[in-house]
Amino acid sequence: MIFDDETPEGDEKFQLILTNPSLGLELGENTTATITILANDDGHGVLSFNNSDHFFLREQTAIHLMESVAVLNIIREPPQGIFGTVTVQYLVSEINSSEPSVDLTPSQGYIVLEEGVRLKTLHISAILDEEPEMDEHFIVTLFNPTGGARLGTRVETMITVLQNQAPLGLFSIYPVSNRTNFLIIEEANATAYLKVSRTNGLNTSVSIEWETQSNTAFGIRDGINVLSILQSFVEESVSGWCFFTSGEILYGVLLHVPPAMFSTVYQWKGVFVPVENFTMWNPKSCMSYKIGGSSYLVISHGGTGQGASDNSVYTFMPGRRLLWMQTLSVLDTRHVKHFTVEKEDYLIIVSHITGSSSIQIFQWNKNMFLLHHQLPLHGVLNINLFPRGGSMYMLVSLSNTSQNMLLYQWLNNEFRRLHEVPEKEVKHMESWISGSDIYLITAKGIQQKTTKEFTEYMRVCSIAKAFVVKGISSGELIFDPGDMEVVIAVNILDDIIPEEEECFRVWLKNPKGGAEIGSHGFVNIIIPSNDNAYGVIAFAQNSLFKQVEEMEQDSLITLNVERLVGTYGRVTVEWIANGSISDVFPASGMITFSEGQALSMITLTILADSAAELSETVTITLTHVTTVGVQDTTRGAIIDPKKSRAILTILPSDSPHGVIGWHTNSLFVKVTEPEGQMNSTIVTLQIVREQGFVGEIAVQLSTEPNLDLPLSNQATENEDYIIEKKTINMKENATITSVMITILPDNFPELQEGFIINITDVKLIDSLTRGQPSVKRVGLEIAEIAIEENDDARGIFSFSVTKDKIGTVVGYEVPPPHNILKLPVVRQAGRFGSAVLYWEAILLTAGFEDFTPSSGNLTFADGQVGT
Repeated sequence: MIFDDETPEGDEKFQLILTNPSLGLELGENTTATITILANDDGHGVLSFNNSDHFFLREQTAIHLMESVAVLNIIREPPQGIFGTVTVQYLVSEINSSEPSVDLTPSQGYIVLEEGVRLKTLHISAILDEEPEMDEHFIVTLFNPTGGARLGTRVETMITVLQNQAPLGLFSIYPVSNRTNFLIIEEANATAYLKVSRTNGLNTSVSIEWETQSNTAFGIRDGINVLSILQSFVEESVSGWCFFTSGEILYGVLLHVPPAMFSTVYQWKGVFVPVENFTMWNPKSCMSYKIGGSSYLVISHGGTGQGASDNSVYTFMPGRRLLWMQTLSVLDTRHVKHFTVEKEDYLIIVSHITGSSSIQIFQWNKNMFLLHHQLPLHGVLNINLFPRGGSMYMLVSLSNTSQNMLLYQWLNNEFRRLHEVPEKEVKHMESWISGSDIYLITAKGIQQKTTKEFTEYMRVCSIAKAFVVKGISSGELIFDPGDMEVVIAVNILDDIIPEEEECFRVWLKNPKGGAEIGSHGFVNIIIPSNDNAYGVIAFAQNSLFKQVEEMEQDSLITLNVERLVGTYGRVTVEWIANGSISDVFPASGMITFSEGQALSMITLTILADSAAELSETVTITLTHVTTVGVQDTTRGAIIDPKKSRAILTILPSDSPHGVIGWHTNSLFVKVTEPEGQMNSTIVTLQIVREQGFVGEIAVQLSTEPNLDLPLSNQATENEDYIIEKKTINMKENATITSVMITILPDNFPELQEGFIINITDVKLIDSLTRGQPSVKRVGLEIAEIAIEENDDARGIFSFSVTKDKIGTVVGYEVPPPHNILKLPVVRQAGRFGSAVLYWEAILLTAGFEDFTPSSGNLTFADGQVGT
């Protein structure tokens, strides 16, 4: 039996199993049965809105952004009914319609509630459109549940989009190039162009203010003003501007030269906006003035050269239109000036004709100018008018190189010449008044060639620009009926200061005339990092080339790496060593610069060894730099290619060219003096080269007596010995060489004599390397040569007696004291040193009783010859 309860449950299962059959029964194959109790008591949930509130929305604007979204909650009941994944569809439609709405988004779709999920939220937003609208009513309906769920009672909710509150205009701002709310622009004295557009209510006059708002980028501070571009006019050809006011409104006339057929009148509305095109062939210049509160223009046009042939007078009508009044034909017109004297208005036209009427003065008579008088001048370059003391003065410059400027005064209804001003050939002049003083600045004209080049530049460039003194970027834009959009310019000023990515905002504010600001009420201007903000990585000057010695133990050396220019961000720099990398450790690595850190170091270990080595070079190269957090490698830190390598020179070590010394068998040598004048003895000594064997070397030798011996024991060069060479060359890789010494013979008895041979110096032969071989014991690398005693240096002893014919010495037996027999003994050859000579009598025919003593000794002192 399945019991009923009131608890919401999902699918439930249990099994029946047959077991323990009675005696004689057997179980078959199917011994289990699975029973599924389906979800009940709304285990999958009852879906509905959790309230039946009526939502009132407004279309998205900058003011009503949060009021444009309805938040609907879909819930499944009861609380325990959350088994399984269920879905339900929804539809947003107008009342009495089954079609999805186009004024709300999203307007249809699915709501999915996963296993265990009881509540889901649906956000429905009002869409901003360009049409003024009254209240609009919509209904949101839930239908078609799946997954075992069913619908509850609250399956519909009402949404009302209130009437559009911007019937007189809705303002937005975008970059000119796209309709986003941001613009990326480089710091390079560039200009960001933004479009301010108006929708709705185009038949009224409204205005909107715009302003830059600092974030990480700032406008000009500390009261510094600069000229910057506010607006650009890209035209085929431009000859000039002139400006005038009508009422309190500023207007500008932009003149176009051929091939353009028309020129344009602009009105200032925060920027210049074109209001009228008018036909004018080849206009050269224009000037404006006022008569009785009305604005007038004189446009000089026509002609084939620099000057114009006609001067057309226009008045500006309140309907923003130019009305032609008359044309004054003056050939080669160069300048047009207006002045007022005694409430009368005059026009001066200066021409460059060769006749005698270069200056013509016209007087305003009701609605036209009439010729008043002329001045008998020719070749006029320029004029300047200025008032002083209630009178009008005119300064005239002439093309005649010998003619000074002329000063005229308005007297008796005409200009009369006063005197000359000592200045010639002035093409440009301006005057200004300061207090009671009048100042005049003059400039002589540039050469014709330069003028021509300037004209060609204007024709090629073909851009006319309006400038504004930039303190804080802001302005007010006026939209007259029918005006839909205006382009404004924000200037990005260049500097040489390293900076990270910066941004500021251009936003709309203070709409007037009933207009509102839409949801796109600002644009973020992003200036990428510039001027190497994250640094230029390079080896310091004192680390580009370094020398180091290999010590007996491992030693350290550091190379300084600099971070020049900017120090923003965290930077890692990879490096690698090339060359004799077996002598250093490590052979590669990485260093890090923290925020603001400008100096880091590469530390290398110079490895000690016992191998003789020449000078070796290791090149450390900065290979790669990474700026943490900067994905664009062109924006991060860079490596200076000129200082990316450091050269480390390890000086020769362990004597690669050798350590020079005497062979142990050559440190002390004894030699006998040769016999005979024609004989000599050659003594061979050996020099050994240890450790390194690189390069051919020259060993320098010197000889000298052994000063440790008495003078008589000191050998003399060229008397007792001769050394064949005192410079001994050893070839590369040679380990031993010989020194040949000749021992000279003589007939002079001599004691043992000694001399020494010293290895004084050793050098490489024809080598450009910095290392040199060395002497094992500088000043003490000595070989000692001893020449043994020779030529019976101690003497030859013999009797110096007179013998008879048979070779005997006769002695007589006589009474004392005459019975003493004296036998002289002499020392022949050498007489060096003391000597003791022993003698003994040998019996022949006499006996010991016949003489006494029978033996004894004789002592010879040093140098003693006989006794």
